[in-house]
Amino acid sequence: MIGVVLFILINMILGAVVHKKKGGFDWKTLLKKTIQMCVVLLLSYFVLEVILSIVGESTIVQGFRITIQVSTLLYPGSKILKNIFIISEGEHPPKWVMEKIYNFQENGDLKALFEDKQNS
Repeated sequence: MIGVVLFILINMILGAVVHKKKGGFDWKTLLKKTIQMCVVLLLSYFVLEVILSIVGESTIVQGFRITIQVSTLLYPGSKILKNIFIISEGEHPPKWVMEKIYNFQENGDLKALFEDKQNS
């Protein structure tokens, strides 16, 4: 939970920097988007955890739970990395990292996300 809160705060700060740099900064929009992110994360995580608690414990459920936790952190985390990518004018993080993150958001494949670059 601490990681999610920190990611949301970091995303808020970096988002403000990016939008200020582009000339489109607005406090109202910043707060609205941040609150929206908090609500989306809270509701989706809660619903998925309730479903998993009903299913019980197994290796498959544990793997799914880890995927949910990673995807929950990657929602604000990917936005942080995207903002860093914009601020650094595409120098960091490397483009292949960004592609892996966006692919994970599309297909949820944890193995492909953490697979060695040479193997992908």
